[in-house]
Amino acid sequence: MSQIVAVAPALPDYRYTQADITKAFAEVVLPPGANRAVLDRLHANAGVQHRHLALPLSAYAGLSGFGETNDTFIAVGTELAARAVQDALAQVGLTPGDVDLLVSTSVTGV
Repeated sequence: MSQIVAVAPALPDYRYTQADITKAFAEVVLPPGANRAVLDRLHANAGVQHRHLALPLSAYAGLSGFGETNDTFIAVGTELAARAVQDALAQVGLTPGDVDLLVSTSVTGV
C-alpha cells in the first residue's frame, strides 16, 4: 500500500510583491496611455501579496515568444522538482530507489 511519507515544497528564488508584478505587466501588455484601473483592480482582487517567479521580473519582457517562455518554464521547473524530491527524501532518510510513486503538481506555467 502506498503512503505519503514526505512533502517538500519548492518555490522559485525570485519573489516580488503583487504591486511590482502588476506594474511590470502593465508596461509590457498595455498600450501607451492606456488606463490601468481595470488591470490594477483585477490584480488587487486576486488577494495575493507576493509571487515567486522563475526569472527576475525584468527578464520577462525580453522573452521572445511561447517557445522560449515554455523552455524556460521547463528548465526552472525541472530544477525545482529536483530540489523538492531531494528535500522530501532527506526528511525521511530515503533514497530514490526506495520510492514507488512520485506525485507532483505545478501551480502555474506556460
